This record gives sequence, structure tokens and C-alpha cells, in this order.
Amino acid sequence: MDGILDGRIGDGPAIADAVERLNELKICEFELEQDGGKYSLMPSNQRVAGDRFDSRRQDELLVYLRAIAAATRGAVESTLRCTMVFEDECAETLFRGVAPPPGGEGIEPLTRVRPVRSDDLPPEMPEAPPWRQMLFRREVMIAVPLLVIAFSLLAWQSGLVDRLLAANARGIVANTGAFGDLAEVEIVSDWGNYKVLIQRGVGYPSTSEEWDARATATEPDRLRDAIMREGQDVWVQLRNEQGNVLEQQSVSLRPLVTEATATVELRLPGRITATQVVLSVNKSERPR
Repeated sequence: MDGILDGRIGDGPAIADAVERLNELKICEFELEQDGGKYSLMPSNQRVAGDRFDSRRQDELLVYLRAIAAATRGAVESTLRCTMVFEDECAETLFRGVAPPPGGEGIEPLTRVRPVRSDDLPPEMPEAPPWRQMLFRREVMIAVPLLVIAFSLLAWQSGLVDRLLAANARGIVANTGAFGDLAEVEIVSDWGNYKVLIQRGVGYPSTSEEWDARATATEPDRLRDAIMREGQDVWVQLRNEQGNVLEQQSVSLRPLVTEATATVELRLPGRITATQVVLSVNKSERPR
């Protein structure tokens, strides 16, 4: 199928319905474009198997083209054509625009038959020699293991393996460290990561008087209380069984100061050897 059919829109829904039915024939894909009061119908110009265009579909094609013509204001203009290639001959049909109903059919098919030419037939690709097929299979057998190895190395170096095989959050211990019952930590698995949720603990003072009354005998205790009371940054560390820091991020605790029910949230990347999440006042210099 090739060419174009266009005209002025008389009944837009009827034209759209006819185009939809044309596409249901599965002869080819017909595209309808509308611009203001005009329309254009264009088929996809490609070869299709002849079993898609039996006599029934040929009749229905003409019915739907004439339905489009009947929904057109005035006569259609058409260069729409179809070429059917048989074994020894070729049938070329032009769907010519004629007077619309009631004076005419709107579309009139004109067909001529001629001998098949060489350019009517699709080119035949030479068959690959057996040795080439064997070589291709050998290349695939070599390439696939190499690709698997390369992907595995990349996944390991990028941390993808760690995330895919990360320990489940239910097995990770939440350790508030020096902050004790001033803070409460919850850990949730999140697509290869750990979502860490920090809230006020049961020991978090609710008034300034309660803060002032706390016994802070040592400097570390005073630093801990100052961080919680003022909402300073705290380090959230993912550690292994030996206590080595695998990942760490800092987060501000300011929301806990301004709102009793606030939750501070951050994400740590999952690790296979992770066993605990620890709150720390200090940054680890050499995470592993």
C-alpha cells in the first residue's frame, strides 16, 4: 500500500471509525492526520504477506475507503494505490477519487495487470556458509562467559552484589551507643538499602528543667546531652560483627528538638556482613 487520500472533513467521527476498521483488517497500518478542517490518510509503505489480503479483505478495504469518502465534504483526492505481486504477474490498483454519494461511490478502484518485474520481488539474502555459522557459535560460546565475568566484577566493585545479598534489616541490631535511652532507632529494609528511623527515646527530657537536672559528670556525657538537646549532627554507622564501620552518614537531629513525635530518616546502602547500626558522636576515619 502506498500514496495518500485526503479531503475536507464532513463527519469526523465517521472518518475516524472507518480508519479504525481499516486497521482491524491488519493489511497494513493506516495513519489518520487531521489539521483544521482537513484530513489525510496514509498507509505504512511496507511489504506484507499475501495471506493478509484475501478477497474478503479486499472487499472490506473498498467498503471502508468509500465510507471515508462518504464522510468527506466534497470529493476526496487520492493517490492511494496497492500492488499485489503474484507468481507470474503483478496487479496494480489505484483508488481514484470520484463524485461522492449520491452521484457516485466516492472511490473507484482501477486495476491493471502486468508481468512481474525484478524490482517487484524482495531481494534474496545469500545463505550463510556452514563454516560461518560454526564460527558465530564459537564466538558466542567465548563471549558469553567473558560477559558474565565482566558483569560480576562490575557488580562486585559497584556494591550491587552487597545490595542484592544485604542482610535483612530484621537481623540488624539497633544500637543507640552513647545516647542510650535518649534516642530510639528502627531499621527497615528498602530495596537493598537500610532505612534508619530515629526518634526521641523514653529517656528524652521534655522540659528545660529536666535537661538542667540531668547529672552529667563527664565531658562525653555533656557532649552527648548537648547534641541531643540542641539537635546537632550525629553519625549513623553501619558496622560488622567486629565493630568495623562499613558505611556512615551524618544527620541532623534538629527535628527531634522542635517536635516530640518527629522522625529523622536516612538511608544506608546494604552490606552482606552488616550486623548493627550504631549512633556515634564521632566520625570513623576509615570505613571499610
